[in-house]
Amino acid sequence: MSSTIAPDQARAEEERTKRRPLRRSHRMLTVVGVLLSLVAGVAATEGTASAQPPTSCYTCHTQQPAGVTAQDWHDAQDAANFWSNRHINWSEATWRSTRSGFHWDSYYRLDNGGPGWPDPPTGYQGWFYLQYPNTNTQRFMYTGGTYRDDSHILRNAEMGRGVTPGNAQGGAQSGYREYDIDSHTGPGGRGVSRGQRRIVRNIHSGHVYATFDHYKTFHYLGHF
Repeated sequence: MSSTIAPDQARAEEERTKRRPLRRSHRMLTVVGVLLSLVAGVAATEGTASAQPPTSCYTCHTQQPAGVTAQDWHDAQDAANFWSNRHINWSEATWRSTRSGFHWDSYYRLDNGGPGWPDPPTGYQGWFYLQYPNTNTQRFMYTGGTYRDDSHILRNAEMGRGVTPGNAQGGAQSGYREYDIDSHTGPGGRGVSRGQRRIVRNIHSGHVYATFDHYKTFHYLGHF
């Protein structure tokens, strides 16, 4: 079975040519750069690291799909390994002033280990942070909560892999959860772009998919 799922290649190409470049308010860093910096206890720099984070993949699809850059594929695999080794520490929070400065928001910490694939109750979505050891440096990452799969792309892909219709459905009862590939120097606000790269996991099957064009096409990463 092909690892690439596209609902309408012609329509996707048309949308891609129309899309304007996105503005980024915070420097972005792939999750593997964050992970390796946390392990080493040093601040990360822009770009990606050369080593791999711990893996929790049971069955990995390592072949790079056609049309996907080597860097995107590498980053998506690293992101899946990263999120599969993280949990939310609800007892640790940091406070950041909003852009308007009228009030402060709290953000909970992502810690190493635990069950992995942080999935707060009711599909909570929002920003979380990682703390560098022995420093005040923090990186912020976003989990998007429930992905509805209204286009049924993932449902069809999952059923093609033998997942039952009930465990492959999207909509209000969706079992799909989305996570960012990139991290940021601060939490975003209204109008702040998180980029277009995501990974989506089916909590019922454990299958993980990557999208690099904001949900227009998906590529199978493996079973985590």
